Amino acid sequence: MFHGSPGRIDLDRPSTVINEALAHSNIGVDWIELHNKGQGPISLKNYFLSDQFETPFRFALGENNIIPSEGYLVFHEVELGFALSELGSAIVMTIAEDEEIIRFVDSVHIPATDQESIYGRYTRADGITDFTRLEKETAGAPNASPAIGPIVISEIMYHPTINGLEYVELTNITSETVSLHDILRLQNVWKLSGGIDLDFPSGARVKAGEVILISGIEPEAFRSQLGLNASLQIFGPWSGALNNAGELVRLRKPGTPELDGTIPLYIVDQVRYEPTNPWPIEADGLGSSLERAPMATYGNDPYMWIASGNDGTPGTLPDLQDNQAPVLPELNPFSWTLMDPLTLHINANDPDLPGQPLTYEAEGLPTGLTIGQNTGIISGTPTEAGTFGIRITVSDNQSPALTDEVSFDLTIAPAPRLSFTGIGQDGTAQFSFEALDNKIYEIQFTNDLISQEWTTLETFEIDQGGLMPIHIPIDTQVRQRFYRLLEK
Repeated sequence: MFHGSPGRIDLDRPSTVINEALAHSNIGVDWIELHNKGQGPISLKNYFLSDQFETPFRFALGENNIIPSEGYLVFHEVELGFALSELGSAIVMTIAEDEEIIRFVDSVHIPATDQESIYGRYTRADGITDFTRLEKETAGAPNASPAIGPIVISEIMYHPTINGLEYVELTNITSETVSLHDILRLQNVWKLSGGIDLDFPSGARVKAGEVILISGIEPEAFRSQLGLNASLQIFGPWSGALNNAGELVRLRKPGTPELDGTIPLYIVDQVRYEPTNPWPIEADGLGSSLERAPMATYGNDPYMWIASGNDGTPGTLPDLQDNQAPVLPELNPFSWTLMDPLTLHINANDPDLPGQPLTYEAEGLPTGLTIGQNTGIISGTPTEAGTFGIRITVSDNQSPALTDEVSFDLTIAPAPRLSFTGIGQDGTAQFSFEALDNKIYEIQFTNDLISQEWTTLETFEIDQGGLMPIHIPIDTQVRQRFYRLLEK
């Protein structure tokens, strides 16, 4: 909401998002795809698209453009009146009237992109959405999986123990040798950047399946201190340091120079690690590194990383030859309202390479809720109240199948009711209601039930539920006043 929504909760959030885009077309034209995530059609009246925040009204989408429920709509540069920059471009969608912005609906940034590279939304296992490079174009349909490789960041030692050494490990996951330079312009090389910066030497190559290391000290000193094999390629020293509080590590390759000499850098892989859950916390100074597992999965996802053994495994991939059991995250107690539609994502991680299809089962769900066997999504409308002990089981497709289980309590409660409990000694009107965990409630009042003009009196953000007492001063100048409780 432009200028925010002080004093009230913003409930009218549009369900339209920027879903996919082509910013560097070869023989075609650039395009932008919008997606309606909601359950009803969306008219794009008063919606605008632009590639510049400074000029947000470059293209009016118009009331004749309607996106159906859970549907898609694609706009090409010919009708947009602008093209996206192959060197990096923003896309911003707004709602405005008379060129006065009412709301920023969505915005994304597309970095420099190679020809025909597609960028789009991808929801990680932890529920966060990234706008990243995808395997292929799927205009008008659900997005493809993220593009992976050819070289991936496979291990990060960002917080070693005392006297330990930081390092980053890269792995070629393809069956072909990869040159770390532009094969037509050897001086234009691949770069590792973020809190650390390193330009790979011209002529460097990584063989199929090969693992290489990048260090903050001289390669031979690093090799000697850790006792590494002489055949292992080590590059360094980098400038800077990996941040113990979290860092973006990015691997980029050079593209074809522009006419003005600008050399675009295309992202090959990137990881923004954190020292807190759901990232493996053992890597934060406790002796472990972060290891990507499985290797050919989306790297900027905490559930695709595991903690190594002590001191990491520089130059060696995790030993995942034997079948590994899938892993479910711990689930906290959860509360929901009776007869209110619920969608709850349960995401397991399979450390095997390649990842295996997983099957989910749930025991103890209240009436009205089911779990998707292949998705792990609990959905439906609960029709019975109570506290239910839920047990989730995930299984891989091997023989014998390996499983993991996790249990949590799900409380389904009727919608809260505001109860008047009397007049306090301080002269205030006293009310109470039973609140649920992790909910937002509003107390509203009106002096006239006919007009239905309700004013928000107070908002409550509840972390831990229970009986909530409320004391409301009495306005003696008002003959009558009505109060109501809303759950947001």
